[in-house]
Amino acid sequence: VKRRTHSGCKRAIRAHAAASPLPIIILPGLGNNAADYDRLKDALRARSEGGESAVVTVADVKRYDWLRNAAGLTDVNYWRGTLCPRPTVDWYLNYIDDAVEQSLLASGADE
Repeated sequence: VKRRTHSGCKRAIRAHAAASPLPIIILPGLGNNAADYDRLKDALRARSEGGESAVVTVADVKRYDWLRNAAGLTDVNYWRGTLCPRPTVDWYLNYIDDAVEQSLLASGADE
C-alpha cells in the first residue's frame, strides 16, 4: 500500500530539511532505557548530511518506569485481553510528549 503525504506537508519538510536536518526521536522499547540508545544516537548524529549534526532525542525512559505497566495486571480487562492502553501507558505517552517538545526546541522546527 502506497502511503500518501499531503503536498503542503512535503513542501514544509523539504523547506526545513534544506535549512537543517529533520529532528529524530528515539522511543525506547519495552524494558529498555534511554542510555541503551546512546550508540545509535551518536551514529545518527555522525551520519548527518550537510555538515550540520542532526538533532537526535531519546525519550528519557528509565528501566524502572516499565514496572508501571504492572498496574494493568490489576484490571480484569487485562486478563480478558481487552485492556486499553490508557491509562496504563500514559507515563510513556508523557515521555513521548516531552521528547517531541525537546526535539522541536533544539532543532528550531517549532518556529
